Amino acid sequence: MAAASVATRDSASSGIDVKEVSPGAFELFAENVDMAPSTRFGIEILLEKVPTQVENGKVLAHSVLVDSGDDDSILHVVLEKARSIGESLPEEKRPRAIMELLRGTDGHPGYLHKAYGPEAGNLWRNPALDWWIKHNVGLLSGNDTEVPLSTLFEKGGYGVCRHFAAIAAVAGNAAGLESSLQTNTPHPYDPRPITNIRRTDTSEEKYLFETKNPYEVIKEGHMWVEYFVHDPQGNSALIPMCLSSRQVGDTPGNIQMFIDAHYVSVATNSIRISISSGPASMRWSYQGFGFLPGEPECKGTAALLSGDGYCGPLRLRVEPTFPNLRNDQVAVRVLSLEPVTCFQ
Repeated sequence: MAAASVATRDSASSGIDVKEVSPGAFELFAENVDMAPSTRFGIEILLEKVPTQVENGKVLAHSVLVDSGDDDSILHVVLEKARSIGESLPEEKRPRAIMELLRGTDGHPGYLHKAYGPEAGNLWRNPALDWWIKHNVGLLSGNDTEVPLSTLFEKGGYGVCRHFAAIAAVAGNAAGLESSLQTNTPHPYDPRPITNIRRTDTSEEKYLFETKNPYEVIKEGHMWVEYFVHDPQGNSALIPMCLSSRQVGDTPGNIQMFIDAHYVSVATNSIRISISSGPASMRWSYQGFGFLPGEPECKGTAALLSGDGYCGPLRLRVEPTFPNLRNDQVAVRVLSLEPVTCFQ
């Protein structure tokens, strides 16, 4: 079997056709691909971040069941304060105000606390609450443990990054901001995890995560949010916010701190590639698909490898995996799909 003979999109000789078959979903059809066993057929995909849906009854970050709480609940108070932020501040000022509401300032302790480390240091005084937190929202809790948002606040506001990211999305929604959940889970396609770097927003020697050693990597993965903000002139931007590390990317220097710590949201699980005509034996490999902090788009290449080689037609479809039931990946829209020359 000869080496692959497919060229690029819109080449008359390649017989490749790409079209958008529904909003955000693309289909590629190649009349004939001739792939040796060691050859890959590649497609370049352009993705755009889109808002995560936030509404009662939905699960966010595979851990938090969104509800609004009773009128006398702590959650109700928090959401009312978030609404006041939305009514009193321009959009670009709201992320920091939400951070201060939830995580506190020097004069206010905030409503959220980490379920481990110094912030959870006195939980042993209440064994029943300590057990509940460890098994429902702590590091020992499984990713499949779903806790109503109102219950989380009634139990003291303890949680880990996935709970904090979900709460940030809900509070932002109350403040009139759409948001996108972001996730960094190291894997073979992008093995660079978030790193506990020294903070650049203070002259003191402080690091992003007080429970980690300086420059230790976050091997277990991490979640945070990015807010969509607009100014009166119609300009838009994305502002990242991490409640776990208490940082807001509302200045160029603060955005750079996110970048330096490798807050890259990996989107390989945010798309689905299905093949209706093609090789019987195949696998995909991925390169790229990492959203940088504050960046609305990213590109990546998906390469199809057939272990036995293949000669014949190829029809594939690329679409987002969203919406899903657990909202545990960055929500995306597929903007374009381009075939690239097959390569070894």
